[in-house]
Amino acid sequence: MGNHIFIIDSEAIGKYISGLINKKFKSSREFCHRWLKENNELTDNELKNEESIQNRANKLSQIKKGKKNIQIDDLPVFSKLLGVSFERILSAGESGPALPKRVSNYYIAQSKSKKEWQEYIDRADEPILYMDEFGKTIIEYAIEFQNYDFIKFLMDKHCIWFDSGRDKDYVITFGAGAKIQGNDSDNCENDSAIYTRNSTNHLHSRLTEDDRLRIQVIPIACDNRDLKMLGDLRAREIPGLYFRANYLFCSHPEVNSHYDASVVKRIANSDNKILDYFTDSFDIQSSQNCCDKNGKERTFVYPYISQLLDFLIAEGKPFANRALEKMIEHSKATLDKLNGLINDSLQSECYDENSWRENYDFYDDDNFVSFRNIKARTGIITNIAVVSKKSGDPHTQMLINSLNEIYEQIKNLGKEHTV
Repeated sequence: MGNHIFIIDSEAIGKYISGLINKKFKSSREFCHRWLKENNELTDNELKNEESIQNRANKLSQIKKGKKNIQIDDLPVFSKLLGVSFERILSAGESGPALPKRVSNYYIAQSKSKKEWQEYIDRADEPILYMDEFGKTIIEYAIEFQNYDFIKFLMDKHCIWFDSGRDKDYVITFGAGAKIQGNDSDNCENDSAIYTRNSTNHLHSRLTEDDRLRIQVIPIACDNRDLKMLGDLRAREIPGLYFRANYLFCSHPEVNSHYDASVVKRIANSDNKILDYFTDSFDIQSSQNCCDKNGKERTFVYPYISQLLDFLIAEGKPFANRALEKMIEHSKATLDKLNGLINDSLQSECYDENSWRENYDFYDDDNFVSFRNIKARTGIITNIAVVSKKSGDPHTQMLINSLNEIYEQIKNLGKEHTV
């Protein structure tokens, strides 16, 4: 192949790049977001990300107008995102072929073709189970591209699952995993050099070891108003509710490690049907905790209900009042049950007027409360809500005050309760 010498025409390159971006991306902003992500320049700071996206958009605008040349360091990212070779970019599309389509995790995760999905699943070398040369699995790309139909396709085909249906698996995740049925994994062909071939199923490992993948699918399901998927994802639950929430053992789940503010904010922007789901209380049963007189059933609310309420109130969502009313009802029921259990423990002489406090726990970090009657093997563990935001609407503020007052009563019950 001979060498090509280009006369760099910045204006022509800018127009060529602009056309490709318009064809492949919803907006220049989306392209800039992906540009930053490919360079690992995004952070957890949303304000800083917004500033970085704007700066990158300004740079892109200058390139598209031909006022600034594309930098050599940026060529690999532009080539990857736009699907064309360096040669084609620098010649404004006049020289060199477009990059050939390489069927990979990255490509399939963007595809809208069920035929391509199925062919990829059926490949004898099972590339779908392995991470690519960038260390990413197909589910991570599918989440990045918000390709909801593909995620559902993988679940419907039982290639991936987020819930094993066995509560003994509910520890790090809900027993998530991946498997491809009926393929000969030793028969490798087609792009085999791209994938790390060994006995490890990378996709399965990622799903079993990282609950964040399940959590990242939740807002996509919310955007698609898919209540069934939310149920399949156990979207308002965390695994710790099954193996850690136990009043007889005085243990409660670690909640903060599962928290993702961007997910809760997306939930807050959902429609009322989705918000009803996340603000309803729910019962769970678990074989992991020792049996008690109540048959192991416990009632909880969404572990991030307080943060969700704050988002709803701060953004003036009409559903905020309904959510507050539901949490007031739950908190009142919790307070009534606590008082009843404490009184029963005193009347049965399980505890005296002071010793019962030793079996009452309130956890400020995640708003869990528990009480146990050791003699009767009964008790309660649940979580309640508190609001940190204020509202300019008098009725909403009245509901906030009411909820927070009950919260303080429950929080201080072990210190102040009198019979």
